[in-house]
Amino acid sequence: MNNLTHFSPSKNKLNGTCCSNFRMSFKNLKGIKTILLSLFLLLFINLTATAQTEFLPICQDEAPDAPYTLEEVADLYSSQCENEAIEVTLSSTMSGNDCSWTLLYRYDVKCGNNDLTPLKVTYNGGDESAPELAGDLPDGASNIDACFEDIPVGPTEAEIAALFQDNCGNVNVSKSGVPSGDDCNWNVTYKYTITDDCGNQADFVDISFSGGDMSPPILNKDAQLPTGESGLNLCFDEVPEGPTEAEIAALFSDECGEVVVSKDLYFKGDDCGWKGEITYTVQDTCGNSLDPIVLAYSGSDSEDPVLDSYPEDFTVSCIDLVPAAESINFTDNCKVEGKLKATATDDLSGLGDFCEGGVIIRTWTGTDDCGNSTSHSITITVEGAPAPEFEQTTNLTIDCTLLAEFNAPLLSYSNGGQGACDISGQAEGTPEPFDGDCGEFNVNYSYTDECGRTITATLIVIVVDNTNPEIVDVTDFALDGYNTEWPANLSTTWTDNCADGGSIDSDGGGEVTTSDDGCSQSRVYTFTVTDNCGNSDTESTTVTRDYDVTDPEINDLPDFMLELCNEDFPSKLTTTWTDNCSEGGSVDSDGGGDVMTSDDGCTQTVVYTFTVTDDAGNTDTETTTVTREYDETNPEIADVADYTLDGCNADWPANLSTTWTDNCADGGSIDSDGGGEITTSADGCSQSRVYTFTVTDDCGNSDTETTTVTRDYDETAPEIADVPDF
Repeated sequence: MNNLTHFSPSKNKLNGTCCSNFRMSFKNLKGIKTILLSLFLLLFINLTATAQTEFLPICQDEAPDAPYTLEEVADLYSSQCENEAIEVTLSSTMSGNDCSWTLLYRYDVKCGNNDLTPLKVTYNGGDESAPELAGDLPDGASNIDACFEDIPVGPTEAEIAALFQDNCGNVNVSKSGVPSGDDCNWNVTYKYTITDDCGNQADFVDISFSGGDMSPPILNKDAQLPTGESGLNLCFDEVPEGPTEAEIAALFSDECGEVVVSKDLYFKGDDCGWKGEITYTVQDTCGNSLDPIVLAYSGSDSEDPVLDSYPEDFTVSCIDLVPAAESINFTDNCKVEGKLKATATDDLSGLGDFCEGGVIIRTWTGTDDCGNSTSHSITITVEGAPAPEFEQTTNLTIDCTLLAEFNAPLLSYSNGGQGACDISGQAEGTPEPFDGDCGEFNVNYSYTDECGRTITATLIVIVVDNTNPEIVDVTDFALDGYNTEWPANLSTTWTDNCADGGSIDSDGGGEVTTSDDGCSQSRVYTFTVTDNCGNSDTESTTVTRDYDVTDPEINDLPDFMLELCNEDFPSKLTTTWTDNCSEGGSVDSDGGGDVMTSDDGCTQTVVYTFTVTDDAGNTDTETTTVTREYDETNPEIADVADYTLDGCNADWPANLSTTWTDNCADGGSIDSDGGGEITTSADGCSQSRVYTFTVTDDCGNSDTETTTVTRDYDETAPEIADVPDF
């Protein structure tokens, strides 16, 4: 360790201007104390001293203690304070951190009441040591049997940091390195950089791993390897193909990649006997292989041929109707080209003579090249000639009008046979007696064939009368007049195709129906007749009558007032009328009744009457009252007496006002005109003016009144009688 000390002497003051500096290096901290003491003894009594060490490569908490005791410093300053007591105070200041720190020791010295120059000692230091390995570094590995995705991740940064220690602070580790290669061959080197908190770095640590997939695929759990087979019923061109490469691959798994399967087939022989093997090679994509899987197979064609068709048993009605054997082909599982025809044979041992019939056993047989065969047999039943039968009879229906001309039809018979077994023909029938218009009777048939077999049949003939009798129609008609009484019934005649007919009355008529407009009514009379066979006819006749019991309606003409006063009353009024059954139209009133005057004499009324009668004699009457204002009396204006205006030359009034009354109107106030021409008197001293009032009532009656207004008038100056000068 190097030490450096500075001294700064000054005259009479320890803190004076520096005169000289001394710097020394020390190899250990203990030398500081000895050298400083010696130097102080050689210098002036009054001085300033500062000591500073070189950089110390240690941690902050390892900084040295104060270099001198208080007594040693007091002794050092004793020559500067011979007659006073010396007091020494020690203080320290630390700054920085483990990476770079400074420690200052200060000795303040008082000589009595005077401060002497302090003594300062400064230490500088910091951590310059890298972390050191304290454990065993882990090793890498090679030839690892692992996939690329399973490459070891190596120790963590924390795990490597735990193997180192640092003199001052933490060990910091960063890790780098990325794997390269593939599942079959890979490698990785992880590099660890180790530093402390002050950036001091230890040597790099490298850990390497390498390897690849070295294991072949493995059989999956619960997977079963296929096996060969023997005794297979297969043709040579149908030998087994065995499982596919994909199906075999699906039985295995590989830890890293895909399972790769190759397949090889080898067979020999023919359809009647063959054998062979199928070999599978199983490996992964890195070429790791399992032992081959070999499946052995053997077989031959042991399957019988198959007929194309299988006829069923059948029966023929005559021996000469047995058909020849039909041609049947067969197929074989191992022969697909060309037609293979089965052989047919008939066994006639069960067949009798022509009358007895019997059975024939017919057999078809097919055999392939390997001796496998199949056969099919049917039984053909041969019947003797059957007995004939009459054809099924169907009831014959005839109209009653054809009964007298009826002849029984022929009835066919047959045994349904063919060739020599055919028996067929027609037989005549015998009708039973019948009387009436409708009903039924039998026709009997009988026939005996050449073998002595007799057959019989019966035909039922139904006599019908489906024609209704006809009633002679009575045409619909209308009764004369309005509201005429209904007839009690109607009469006509009827005829029939098989009966005699006659006369017939209707019923008393149905419900009376009134039309929607209420102007007509109808009633249906019904005729009904039934013949001996229940056939009926119904006819109806509708009888109509004009019907009207409703009065016509005159459209009301409201009462009204004439527009003008004292206007002449109309000679008549006109309106319209309607009727539920007639067209209606316009109608005039009479000329009006007596003129009626009101009590006040101001109105008069006249009543006009309308009367109308429809075609059925129904009548309506309506009246309308017409009113008019009536006034032939003049109104009266209240007279305003003539008068003279006050003063001389007074202004004329703009107009005069008064009131008026009327026998039929309300009257009211009235203004005169603005006055007539001004008239001046002969002496010129007065003027007069006539104001006129005029009023007309609502009926045109008028009244006029005048008022004369006078004023004194003088615009000439007076004259003074001249008195002559004198």
